[in-house]
Parts: sequence; C-alpha cells; structure tokens
Amino acid sequence: MIAEEQDRAASRLRDELGAVCVRTRPDQVDRVLRHVHGRRRAQRHQRIQMVAALTVVAIAVAGAFVVGRRTDESAVTVASTVGDWQLRGDLAGDQALLTSAEQVWRSSANPPSGSVRPVYAGVSPNLSMCFAAVVLISAAPGGTEQVAFVTTAVSVNGKPDKGKLLLRAVTTVPAAQRAVGFLAAAPAAEDEQVTEGAAIGLALTAPGTTDVDVYTSSVNFLSPLTNVQPGVAWPAFETGAGAWNSELVLVMPNDKKERYPIAAGINDVEVGPVTIRVDNPARAVRAIGAGVRPGDVIATTQGVLGVVSDANGTIDTSLPRLAAVGKVETAISAIPGRLRDSSRGVTFEPTAAGPLADGNRLVLLAWNRPEILVNIGTIQAFGRGWLTNRAAEPTGVTTALRVSGP
Repeated sequence: MIAEEQDRAASRLRDELGAVCVRTRPDQVDRVLRHVHGRRRAQRHQRIQMVAALTVVAIAVAGAFVVGRRTDESAVTVASTVGDWQLRGDLAGDQALLTSAEQVWRSSANPPSGSVRPVYAGVSPNLSMCFAAVVLISAAPGGTEQVAFVTTAVSVNGKPDKGKLLLRAVTTVPAAQRAVGFLAAAPAAEDEQVTEGAAIGLALTAPGTTDVDVYTSSVNFLSPLTNVQPGVAWPAFETGAGAWNSELVLVMPNDKKERYPIAAGINDVEVGPVTIRVDNPARAVRAIGAGVRPGDVIATTQGVLGVVSDANGTIDTSLPRLAAVGKVETAISAIPGRLRDSSRGVTFEPTAAGPLADGNRLVLLAWNRPEILVNIGTIQAFGRGWLTNRAAEPTGVTTALRVSGP
C-alpha cells in the first residue's frame, strides 16, 4: 500500500468510526493507526535499502570500466544539527501559537538565556492522548542549545485547546546534536485524564532520509511509534516509561544508529547524566556529575546500577539493598518479592503467589512510584528457587543516568 492509499485508509477509518457506535478501548484506533504508520516506516526503510543495494551494483559495474574513479561519500544525506533546523510542522504557520509558546517559556521558572527561535509546531496524531506542541531553541553558552517543549494540555478526544499552553520539558543539548525529544511520565494538572495512564512525548530530528525513534526498556515488546512525518515521532508508552529508561535513537540512511538522552518532563523526578568511575584497588564504583547526592538511583537505559551511598558519589551496587529505595516485583505480573545474596548469586524470593518463568523481568519501582520503573534483570530457575541475572553491570559502563528521589 502506497503512502497516499494509507492516508486515505487512515482518514476513512476515522470517518467510519465517527459515524457508528463502537464499543472499544479509547486508544484502539491509535493502536491500529500506529500499526499502519509503522508499516509505512518499514516500507520506507525497505525502499532506502533497495536503492542502496542498486547503487552498490551500479558502482561495482562502473568500477569495472573506470579505473581510479573515487566515489563521493559526502553525497549521503544526514540529519543536520539542532541549530541549523528550520521551522516546520502542520502548525508552523500559526503565528499566534508560536508567540504564545515563546511567552510561556520566557515566563517560566526555566526561561531562555537569549533569543528564541521555533523549529517545530504540530499536533500529535494519537487521538486518545492528543496535544499540540511547539519546539523552541535558544543558543546557550559553551556551544550548547536550550530546547523547550511547550504543549497544550492533553486531550482524550483528539481536540487539544491551543489556548491552554504549558511548559512540558526543558533541556540543554550540544549544538552538534542531531535529535531532541522529551518523554513526560507525570501528567500536568491541566491534562485530561488518560484511561490507563501513560508517558507522552515528542522526538524530533531534521527531515530527510533519516528517521527518529524512542527506545524504552520498560516494556517487553515495542510497538511501532506513530511517525507520520519525516523526522518526527510521537511516543506514547505505558506507565513506567520515562527519561530514566528511554533514549532517542536516530536511524541514519546506512542503518547506523546514534543515541541521545531524552528529556524528562518538568513534573517528573530529576534525571541527569553522570560518568561512572571504578576506583582501584578497592573497586568502588562512583557516579560523578552535577547534582549527585546520597539516595539517588543510578541506572542506564537498560537497568539499575545501584544507589548513591555517600557525598563522594559512591554507588552501593548490592541488589538486595534496593528494597530501601522502592518495591521489587516482576514486570507485567507484578509479583512482589525479596532479593537475597546466596552462594549461587542473588536470588529472588516471591512474597505472593503467581506464575514465574525463566526470563521474567524484575523491576524496581523507585520510591514505590509505578511510573518510575527501572529494570533490575531477569530471573532464571535453579532447583526450587530463582537466580537473578543483572540487566546492567556496574563495572561494565562508563556513563549512566542519575535519577533523583523526591
């Protein structure tokens, strides 16, 4: 099915569903449309790969006849950096919206440090979690860019009110970065209540032959994102996803991937980058970075490393002691339990009945908040018990994220 046919199919689906009484979950239409647009994205990648393959054949044939001819690799189109982006989006012509969005940012507790320029304005296609968004940038010291995401309140009927704007997220990125985005787990007071609760977001890169995605380790299987415009994606994940377990993934024309941190919502817990250092000979693992304090959870997007235990940033990497900062349970089935050290390793002891199987994920609900979910690892049967395989080894990483408690 070509793109125009898919657009007609999507429009027809919305029209027909609007004309009949359908008893279904509020987000069912969005799920179908995500699948449709996911197929479109997959087909786009297939076309790119086919063209690349034909190009390789053509070059090989030409090489048989032309000696010493060099190919120009610079002809490959890649995403430009943040500071080079031009304004785009289906609401780019709404000057009143752009002006109001800048005023919201300037009057916030996180105002820009200089002049402001919009680079995107559009509306989420997720009808049951719909919002309009304006992405603004402002040059900052040290070769960085401030990026603000101003949105409307979330609407559950696909009709966001552009008169209700709020600052959803603010971040600072290197000027050379080629993708930006946010993922907000905590709703704003102005948002309409989403039935099942969800993290909402926006991911943006330059248009062209690139594609942007958002990865999260909070779910077992990732559905295709609603991505109806080149370089724009609208993630909407189940409760548990957030900047502490997710990242931006920029897919280049040659299928090479670049990964960048994603900004947390301003109502979420604070998340920031840290460097991980292992001090010899004690083998103590430390988190180094701005804002590190005792009680912070240190994690990668794959899983937890431990908890900061002192003012020097020392990380207590003991899994059993994670119980001091939250609840340990299995993902999906939510079977609670305890982690214990044993001669075989760290074991998981369920404290409630329920089915367990090899490969079940164990998660930490930090500070007993379901929306702040971090993977611990997976379980493996041994005898009558369960061993825990860590998702992230503290001595195997050089960078991580600081998740600050309330």
